[in-house]
Amino acid sequence: MTWDIASVTRIGNREENEDYGDFVRSRAGAVAIVCDGLGGHEFGEWASEAFAGAVLGESDALLAVDYASKDSARTLFEAVFCKGIDGLRSAVSSRDAEADPKTTAVLAVLQQDVFATAHVGDSRAYRLGPEGVIWRSRDHSLV
Repeated sequence: MTWDIASVTRIGNREENEDYGDFVRSRAGAVAIVCDGLGGHEFGEWASEAFAGAVLGESDALLAVDYASKDSARTLFEAVFCKGIDGLRSAVSSRDAEADPKTTAVLAVLQQDVFATAHVGDSRAYRLGPEGVIWRSRDHSLV
């Protein structure tokens, strides 16, 4: 089975694009992540990259879990997002201990019979089909 993995970002009214996307592909499947550094917080561009890198470092675990069990998948996603936070904190301490960067994140795991997502913040995951959007995740931001 093959997948098309796409990351779509827009800079909007910002001076810098603080988005970062990457993926890992193996025989077991693919793991993709898109992060967007939060505006108003310093160093959002490297916050998104540091978080994504730490999460993708857990790709083997993400591709080994049984997604038929929502509880085990949820537990793993929470643990992996905690690894992302640890990676972000490590990046902060090595650059500027006073900085407080933040990021949103959308994570997708794709396997033969699996499309599992996790996200935090106002970034969304979309599943597209020939007719357009089949499904999308909910926005976690508050207006």
